[in-house]
Amino acid sequence: WHEYTDASFAPFSQLVRDGYQLHGSATAIQYSNDTYLALMHSIGPGGAYTTFAYKFQREPPFRVRAVSRPLPLQGGQASFASGLLLHEAQNKVVVSYGNNDVEPRA
Repeated sequence: WHEYTDASFAPFSQLVRDGYQLHGSATAIQYSNDTYLALMHSIGPGGAYTTFAYKFQREPPFRVRAVSRPLPLQGGQASFASGLLLHEAQNKVVVSYGNNDVEPRA
């Protein structure tokens, strides 16, 4: 995880300048008392998807606090994350996703 406190979030701005499209999702879940965890993906100039997890503040202005490295989803750049679950008993985060718009996985 990389920590960020700037509302402009320079790494996202750089990706857009480099030709990437950034898309959020409706997967935000409460991660701690003051932080939510969500998924986002980028679409590169060649059309490949890359999925990331990110943490953001619970309260406005909802600043991004941290962004993961690209998630290693099986199926690579043809995989699209669609769900997120925090399994507290096992201290795990489960990501559900589709592989090549054909096969569901988690």
